[in-house]
Amino acid sequence: MKRHMLLKMALCSILLFTSHAFAASKDTDATLMKKGMWRDPKTNLVWMRCSLGQTWNGKTCVGKAIAYTWDEAIKAAKVLNKKGGFAGHINWNVPHIEDLMTTHQCKAGFEYKIEIPTKAGGTKKVGEYCKESKQKYTAFNSAVFPNTQKDWYWAFPVSSDGEGFLVYFGNGYDESYERHYNYVRLVRLGQ
Repeated sequence: MKRHMLLKMALCSILLFTSHAFAASKDTDATLMKKGMWRDPKTNLVWMRCSLGQTWNGKTCVGKAIAYTWDEAIKAAKVLNKKGGFAGHINWNVPHIEDLMTTHQCKAGFEYKIEIPTKAGGTKKVGEYCKESKQKYTAFNSAVFPNTQKDWYWAFPVSSDGEGFLVYFGNGYDESYERHYNYVRLVRLGQ
């Protein structure tokens, strides 16, 4: 009987410790932001706030973003994960076009909608090309993604020409044609 009671107490202690450890491992949105990550509340995806090549200094992205070929972008994500990842996470990936398009913001909305492939295998319409003047806006939230290049960023899936999709973070435009060197913002699944 005493042995049975000790076993129950030990099991309760393990469960209590595990639940505290699990709760401690979840970062709040404010903590993620300070660590150089942003959790999209609509998708629960966690984004690096900096483009690859830049460094998070605790307040902003510093340094120069690096432009990659499609193959180099995929390899850069794998190398980052193998070398310990970013902010304690080793599951960073080049985003799917459906996910990258959710980071687009245009103050006056988009001029029209285009169809993009979905992760589920279908298609959906998303806003493309911001209505605002090209010189006076960005197609992303600069408070969330500071010092983002107003240029092309890679996304999955691979198009018919063997390249990834591209999203332009200057006016919200996207393309699937071949461009040789483009920027990368990595993403991972949220907690």
